[in-house]
Amino acid sequence: MAVTILEALQNANYNLDNMRAMPGLYPIVKYQLNNALVLLEKGWPIYQEVEPLLEEFGGVENVPNYTRRIFEPPSPADVAKPLLGVRYTREKE
Repeated sequence: MAVTILEALQNANYNLDNMRAMPGLYPIVKYQLNNALVLLEKGWPIYQEVEPLLEEFGGVENVPNYTRRIFEPPSPADVAKPLLGVRYTREKE
């Protein structure tokens, strides 16, 4: 199941609280935080799912900056979560 950027941050916070009991969580927490922060810095909405982007672009560093197609009709997510549930597009190279 794919998690949103917000859920990745919540998971990282939960895992930080449990690192004393399970020190092996450190790489997972670092990975979750890095993915969420890089996507937010690139302008992605907080309700965007992380895994589909990583699968499509091969890693968080390859994900383009967020842009919205002007001609794209709003999806049900756009209507339900204004400014947050918008689909992404690749930038022209």
